[in-house]
Amino acid sequence: MRWTSHRSLLHRERLLITLASICALVSLVAFASWSRTPAELQAEVAPAPPVAPGGVHFLEPQLQLGTVPPNEKISGSFTLVNDTSQPIDLCEPFKSCSCADASLDRRSLAPGERCPLTVVIQTGGRRGRRAETVSVIYTDPGGANPRQLIARILFEVKGVFEVDPPQVTLTSAQPKVSFVVRGDPRAERHDVVAVVSNHRCVKVDTRALPVVTLELDLGTPDESILDVECLVYTNNPAEDVIRVPVRVRKE
Repeated sequence: MRWTSHRSLLHRERLLITLASICALVSLVAFASWSRTPAELQAEVAPAPPVAPGGVHFLEPQLQLGTVPPNEKISGSFTLVNDTSQPIDLCEPFKSCSCADASLDRRSLAPGERCPLTVVIQTGGRRGRRAETVSVIYTDPGGANPRQLIARILFEVKGVFEVDPPQVTLTSAQPKVSFVVRGDPRAERHDVVAVVSNHRCVKVDTRALPVVTLELDLGTPDESILDVECLVYTNNPAEDVIRVPVRVRKE
């Protein structure tokens, strides 16, 4: 009986020690939380703020202009940002096509500053999806450490007339190809008046309009690789000339 009572007493002592340890731990955590300021407690649970892209960059490096008419001027703008701690100098923008014009309203950016890059494009008569680029080279003051940024402009030229395919290739193995010129019957004027080639090595057959057949004259003494055009004249004033690229490969 005494041994049993002694064992029960030891069990109670261990239980009391465990409870005391738990209470001490809870008190310590409560004191630590109470001693912190509300801002410190909020910082532990609040999500980290989003990190802005560093360096020099365009806010939106790609601009989608959708469907645009032929032979028109379209425009868009990009925002160039200097998120560095150093000033930068900007060079004249470079364009991927002579049909485009690009301009910056300043030639230097201080840390944290931004400026617009304005782009104007003459769509021309070539149908289909287009992607033009404008690049800007920036340097440290004095022209050191040149770096390049590229902005892309995406659009599709579509009008009253549709050319399928939008460009063709003539080779010695395939000297004859065809394309179709379709007009929108909902338009007031949607007829093809004439189709001609701007180079003597390409012959044009329009007897099956709207199908146009081109044939390569392999006997012409010209270069073996040429980029020429087929000119489609219409009765629509907005699309009086449609230029169809023709690649000649007499290899």
